[in-house]
Amino acid sequence: MRLLATLALSVLATATFAQTTAPVTVTKDPQSVAMMTQMMAATGWNLSSLPSDAVLSGTITRYGPAQTQTSLSLIMETTGPSQVRFSVNDGTKVTTTIINSGAGAVITPTSTSALPAHTAMCLRPTHLPFFAGLSAWADPTVSLTYKGTDIVNGQPTYRIGLRRPYASGDSMGKLIARASWLDVWISQQSTLPVQIAYEQIGTDNPNAAMVQTAQFSDFRSIGGLLVAFHEEVYAQTRHLYSLQASTIQLNVGVPATDFTIPTTQ
Repeated sequence: MRLLATLALSVLATATFAQTTAPVTVTKDPQSVAMMTQMMAATGWNLSSLPSDAVLSGTITRYGPAQTQTSLSLIMETTGPSQVRFSVNDGTKVTTTIINSGAGAVITPTSTSALPAHTAMCLRPTHLPFFAGLSAWADPTVSLTYKGTDIVNGQPTYRIGLRRPYASGDSMGKLIARASWLDVWISQQSTLPVQIAYEQIGTDNPNAAMVQTAQFSDFRSIGGLLVAFHEEVYAQTRHLYSLQASTIQLNVGVPATDFTIPTTQ
């Protein structure tokens, strides 16, 4: 949807769309729309200028019990939230995770294992927030809610919630809503997105979920877009991992075959 349509939506307080069982009301409060518009202007993430794909190379540091650390090299390819490929090298083997339109698999040198659909739907490229759901704020099926102010790493921020309402009894709508659940913290000074929160659904139990937060820093300009080269990810107070990107390339023409889900073994 074009940006003009997005701004037109901001004038209206609510919109209604049809679901399988009943109408659902979507609300976009004007304060949230204004803040998201400022964030898009600061980052250059206008809908008309978003890249078609991206390739990120860098290092992931995982934190275990007693803050033990394991560093791994990472290559991530993505064409958006529905097509993502993560390849992690621990020095002895490469493990690749592929997500393609709700399907997914984990591939090692000796095996290929399918991911449950609910898990695949929730795995997104949080390292590139405009591909992880933030650009969906203008979608007419997404509600925007102002959730007050907060402090993130010493920075005063505004917190905005993005939600996809669903009708009672719409099980697929509920899953999509959980997979796209997102909060964003926007710096009051720079209007950059310094943190997001999202829900990760358990692999073995689709009713179990964990809220994770990703904090962003080291923003650099690539082709007119500001992109964070550093990310810290937490599950509540537990430090899961950090990511330091060495290179990020946009609009490189990632081949569709890179997202082919192989047959499980």
